[in-house]
Amino acid sequence: MKLSLVFFSFFISSTYAYSAESFTLGSVEETSYDTILKVTQKRVEDVYRNIGINVKVKTYPGLRSLLEANIGNLDGEVSRIKGLESEYSNLIMLKPAIFTMEHLALTRNKNLVISKIADFKQYRTSTVLGIKWQEELSKKIGSSVFRSNQKAIELLCADRLDIVIGDRLPLEEILKSLPKEKREQLHFISIPIPNNFLYHYIHKRHKDLAPKIEQSIEKVMAKVNTL
Repeated sequence: MKLSLVFFSFFISSTYAYSAESFTLGSVEETSYDTILKVTQKRVEDVYRNIGINVKVKTYPGLRSLLEANIGNLDGEVSRIKGLESEYSNLIMLKPAIFTMEHLALTRNKNLVISKIADFKQYRTSTVLGIKWQEELSKKIGSSVFRSNQKAIELLCADRLDIVIGDRLPLEEILKSLPKEKREQLHFISIPIPNNFLYHYIHKRHKDLAPKIEQSIEKVMAKVNTL
């Protein structure tokens, strides 16, 4: 009987230890921002690898991954913008940020200057559907809306748009796919919109791990910032 109890206790302890070493995190399904999602996922995987936790990522459409994480079906969310814990109260935002979204624009006119939001209205401008900050901007400036920047950049090259609004990394990925003669026609310009930062979130049941995870985030980002 004692042997059975010992075995049972060992089995429970082993099962708990195994589950404690594996996290399932949520992320968004394929979007025009896949490049950013891949970078943040790699960084978060490095964060957990440093502290001996294996990570599995499950993708969902739109906000569903946040909902799944908030109700506890997931251990957290790979990366989201700041402040979501006010709406998703079971999630804890960890610092520092794991990615900086550098908002800018592409244009054929390298001398074009956008100093205020109203300046966009005099140009044929595009934004992307489903990207919150771009949807809010579109309401103010009346831009053409696309599902991705790929088509918008084609129209920009054909002189059917003046400005394509986006974030540096996804735009750079598209530029790499263009023929050299088209790529050389296009120029990045700054826009009067503050950059956004992406943060990693965990479910509050893991709050005791938060300091350890944040220390690992700091190490990973310190290495990123030296590259």
